[in-house]
Amino acid sequence: MSDISEWSVKEAENTHLDELTLSGEGGLYVNKIMCAVKGDADSLDDVGFRGTLKQLEGGVDYNEIKNTGFYSVGYSASNANGPHKSASILIVFQFSSTALLQICKAINERTIYFRHLNSTTWTAWQYIITDNNIGDGISESNKKISVPEYSGATEGAAGTAGLVPPATSAQRTYFLNGAGEWVDLLTLIGS
Repeated sequence: MSDISEWSVKEAENTHLDELTLSGEGGLYVNKIMCAVKGDADSLDDVGFRGTLKQLEGGVDYNEIKNTGFYSVGYSASNANGPHKSASILIVFQFSSTALLQICKAINERTIYFRHLNSTTWTAWQYIITDNNIGDGISESNKKISVPEYSGATEGAAGTAGLVPPATSAQRTYFLNGAGEWVDLLTLIGS
């Protein structure tokens, strides 16, 4: 872990975590966590949550990591209840004995996972959607995810993936051709 000079998460949509910076020489140390209320940049404040990364090796059960802190979870095929078996950084915020938040990022991938403990039930691991998670047919612009409209093929160019324009009730016997146009099937076969 000593080769990590900086790891950051910034502007994580739909979370209160706006910035997290970890750095280290010979060991990872949490330098800063900045939080904002519902993404309001004016409320951005250092929450004073600092500490040394705790090393956890072999056969870690994520359900048992409940104390507030920063953890380095080593790879193990016997790791249980985590989003993956990979070596990870885990951040735990304990609000009470029955309410906590875990945030996990594998060292070798870009996806950031999170889940909550509510009373005695863990939620399923979910991930924060970033530009690294967006595939074909989906785009991101100005921090908003959208699906473009389908564009039909032309003589000179292939079509593009996207939402198909909706048919009207009068077009119930139509089909969408490769050019992206609704065509009446009954007209084609001579009803």
